[in-house]
Amino acid sequence: MNKKILFLILGAAIIILLIIISVTSKKSETSLQSQNGEVNPAASQVQTQEERDEIMREASLKGDLTICDQIQDQNAKVYCKDNVYYSLAVGVKDVKICDNIIDNVRKDYCLKIVGQTE
Repeated sequence: MNKKILFLILGAAIIILLIIISVTSKKSETSLQSQNGEVNPAASQVQTQEERDEIMREASLKGDLTICDQIQDQNAKVYCKDNVYYSLAVGVKDVKICDNIIDNVRKDYCLKIVGQTE
């Protein structure tokens, strides 16, 4: 008799767990949908490293900081902007631009390289 009660409790627990999982997954699906019911692709996709690298290359080549804003990861976004500042500083040979670089190691390197070319 104790085994029957144990199996009933275990079965009930599994059913409750499945219901919770089902409800949770439906909530996350709804959060990915926009107001008109379409799935928002930006919310459902995580950027790959290759996508971030391509954005960084484009931003550096064009010298455009706003392109870095397309990167979702904040650390990668800062890295991208640092690279743009470095490229701009080297391109126009202006050490003052190096001061905008957040990462101190990259900033020091920028100051060293651009300072030698002035």
